[in-house]
Amino acid sequence: MQDTKDIDPLPTIRLAASKTARDDYLDCADVSALLDYLRDHARHLWPIATLQALAGLRVYEAAFLRRCDVDWDRRTIQITDHPLHALKTASSRRTLPVCNEVIECMAAVANEQVVIPPDGELFLTLSGRLWSKNSMGSAWQRYVQGWRPTKVVQEGEVFTRRVQSVPVNERIASVPQRRLRASFATMVGRLGVDDAVLQVYLGHSPKDILSRHYRQIGVEDLRAVPLAIGKLWLEKAYSAWMRASV
Repeated sequence: MQDTKDIDPLPTIRLAASKTARDDYLDCADVSALLDYLRDHARHLWPIATLQALAGLRVYEAAFLRRCDVDWDRRTIQITDHPLHALKTASSRRTLPVCNEVIECMAAVANEQVVIPPDGELFLTLSGRLWSKNSMGSAWQRYVQGWRPTKVVQEGEVFTRRVQSVPVNERIASVPQRRLRASFATMVGRLGVDDAVLQVYLGHSPKDILSRHYRQIGVEDLRAVPLAIGKLWLEKAYSAWMRASV
């Protein structure tokens, strides 16, 4: 029998350090800076990011929103199936009241739309097509993370390389697009909104017996979410105005 002392131990496996909670989401100031930048420099991404960060939508719930899904008078949006995107769960089908900032953003983009697709999608790529996973990822990498193809001459030959020049700041560029939804949930949770209400707003399946069988949370209950976000954004605007007045 071989002596175990002669057997070399396996090398130590070093796992990459996990991100902290702070690295996983954007705070109010980060979200504001991102949305302001997209409004001015990437309007095709602006409403999608706004719906993610201020209404908690998943990426493609926002990307495939249609005109028929928006009730402008009641200030609500309906999340439902789309031919190119199936809802994640039954709880994902929901009607959400949204804050004024979301309504104003969607209205601005809708009014600028020259060609309306047959199914009435509100948001299109720069080339006027419906969003796809590839086009969304490419657009986010280019306009938020700053990755752009650049021609480089080396030893007489021309190469195309991806060069990064962060347009907003490193903090924002480091957070994946899908984490805007986590940013929304974190902001709303810190504003004191009931967890059960937030869970329904996000389209998550209920986890406890009370939520599954007894407690009913309707659209009017969900209005606590946009009210909290709207108040936060109003306070942010007031603080910015006060700083500018000094």
